This record gives sequence, C-alpha cells and structure tokens, in this order.
Amino acid sequence: MDSQNSSPNCRSRLTSEVRVSGGLRALSNPSLAADLCSRSGSGPLVSVITVVRNGESTIGRCIESVLAQTYTNTEHIIVDGGSSDQTVPILRSYGDKISLWISEPDKGIYNALNKGIELARGSHYIPLGCDDVILAAGVENLISRADENLVIFGKVRFVDAEKHLMKIIYNHSAGVLINTRLHAELGLYDETYRIAADTKFLQLAERASYVQKIDEVVGEFAIGGASSNYGQSIREHARAMFEAGSWSAARTYCWLAPRLLWSLIRQ
Repeated sequence: MDSQNSSPNCRSRLTSEVRVSGGLRALSNPSLAADLCSRSGSGPLVSVITVVRNGESTIGRCIESVLAQTYTNTEHIIVDGGSSDQTVPILRSYGDKISLWISEPDKGIYNALNKGIELARGSHYIPLGCDDVILAAGVENLISRADENLVIFGKVRFVDAEKHLMKIIYNHSAGVLINTRLHAELGLYDETYRIAADTKFLQLAERASYVQKIDEVVGEFAIGGASSNYGQSIREHARAMFEAGSWSAARTYCWLAPRLLWSLIRQ
C-alpha cells in the first residue's frame, strides 16, 4: 500500500473489495454518506481503530468505552480478521452506533491496522486494541494537546485479570494519538512483524522528535493479547528497536540474550 495515500478522505474505499461490513457508514444511503463527510463537529474528527479476531469476550467492553467518550467528534472503525466466534454478531448488534466495521481474512494485526488507517476519515487516530479500553475523557485529553506534536502519548493503566492496578506506563497503543500525516513520512506499519510493528513505528517517530508525552491517564489494558507470547515479544521488540535505530547491534544483543535464555528456562 502506498504510504502517500494513507491520509483519510471522504471517498468510499469499499467498492473494490468483497467483504462483510456494517455500521453507520456501511448504510447504502448516498445522502447520509455525504452528510457524514460534511460534518466537522466540535474539533477535529478522531478515528478510533480497533483490530480484532475472535474477540467475543472483550470487544463489547472496548466498544462501550468508545461510546462513552466526552469528546463526541469520533468514529470507531473496527477491522475483524474473519472471526469464527461471536465477534461479528456482537458487532452487528451495535447497529449504527459503530461508524464502520468490516470482516474479512487478513495477513495479521498490522495488515488489518493498515486497512483501518485507509478506511479512517479522521485527521488523527487512536489504535485501540480489542482487549483495551479508553477512559471516558481519554480522547478529549489527547486531542486537546494535538497541536503540540504529531504523536501524543498519555499514560495507560496496566491491570491484571481481576482488574487490579499493576502499574501505570507510557508507550502503549491504548494511550496514543497519531496524526495521519505522519504516515506520509514514515510509511504504514511494517507487516513483516506480528506484534511489534507499532514499537518500530513509534520509535521512528520519537527519534524524529515527533512525540509529546502528557501526564493524563487515558487508557487501560490487561494481561493477554498477542504480546503475551514472551519469546516472540522479546525477539520482535529487540528487532524493532534495532531497525528503528534506537539500539546498536551490541545493545540489542546484550538486552536480548539473557531474555532468550530465560524464555527457554521458563518453558
């Protein structure tokens, strides 16, 4: 996909593909589509992009968190990778409360996320995982600082399976607002990664001085998801840091070697 074409606009992008879809934007009503394109709302449109496959246990909570936002000029784009569980019926149950959802086979998380960016109409987007939630004032807190840089990072709560707070961190997708113009310079997400292309992309952004961090807590994520595979996670994290130029080869090796040994011991 050409990164120069990743900026959102009001042209329909669904006509060339056969896929199951739903939500407000999927309604076959030309006047409605034109009206949606002309609405500016209060402040810039923010696209929340969620990638999911077989996420029936968490997708509802994710959707509800987006619906509860105090900042109302948002759209929720959900890209499902052809789920075999109840994910698609759950998406259908929300009707036009979701801006747009599609369901079709994909080539992994970042292939799906790149599709979501292509479908998004907002000037900014938040890549919100299906296991994650954004707090009610999360979008408002992030977009209020959007003029400060192309990437705005808020803090995110990390909780255990019982929702007990473990720590508060930066650098998680549930707490990041990205200006879509950044993809024209850095390209889309590297689809050769399975779980760490966002790390590479955001490290590239930080090295280019495009990242601003704020103090507000804007999201929450729990143990689990694709990155819970420890061995794969550390390998891809090290690769991402090296390819982004954040780590030297020596530092990459020194960081990775003991963790690979630990991953073998813990098996």
